[in-house]
Amino acid sequence: MTGLLIRDTYFPEESRFAEMPPGFVLDLFLQHRDVPKTLLLYKGDQKRGHALIGVRALPAAPDQTPVYDFQGSGQIDGEAFGNAEHQMTWRLTSELDDAKKWRKLSLQMIWQTTNPSAGADQGLVANIAWKEGGGPPAFEVRQGGKVIMDLAKATSMLEGGAFPLLNLIGGTKGNGFASGLAQIKAREGLMMLAGKRRKCYVLQMQIMGMYEMKAVFTEAGELARVDLPQDWQLLEPMIHGLGGHVVP
Repeated sequence: MTGLLIRDTYFPEESRFAEMPPGFVLDLFLQHRDVPKTLLLYKGDQKRGHALIGVRALPAAPDQTPVYDFQGSGQIDGEAFGNAEHQMTWRLTSELDDAKKWRKLSLQMIWQTTNPSAGADQGLVANIAWKEGGGPPAFEVRQGGKVIMDLAKATSMLEGGAFPLLNLIGGTKGNGFASGLAQIKAREGLMMLAGKRRKCYVLQMQIMGMYEMKAVFTEAGELARVDLPQDWQLLEPMIHGLGGHVVP
């Protein structure tokens, strides 16, 4: 096997690097990846799980903007949350219009014990589903098959601004959720690869104006790293010594 060494990623004088359509980067990624890509999940320097990331271009008429089917799934060790006896699994399906605007999104998170004798009904299952033009997202949390939280209960508890979660899930109007799914932007950059500065591409997205994610692709279109909020990172396992951070 061949390993790539990336020491750091630099973006000095950001205005020097051209912005580009996000679809260009995704199309480049698709040229080399027709199956989901496996990335390792780290919290700081500790490995805490893994993720599978996949992108697929959906058929579109010549006069229509392209639509991308983006999917992800993974597992997070409970030790990351101070509970080694549990783990979280998650699955995301979504569609991006022209690789810029979210058209629909579905997220499921399952928090369950690692003890197989405990039974699946002891876990918590959270689901969020949203579609453009369909009003507020469907939101519920189940335990043992019973709904213990949904949008109506959350709205009742959180109206009055006691906690910003109501804005995230959209409240009774759904405007907060839709506006919080910021458009994706892309630009060129430089990274240190095998001791030399090489061209790369960066996809950037902010959520609710508070959280930012950055995905770094090599010039060939390989996904090398995803920087997540609160010191979480997804790393390509064949890239050794990947350090530093992406400077906006």
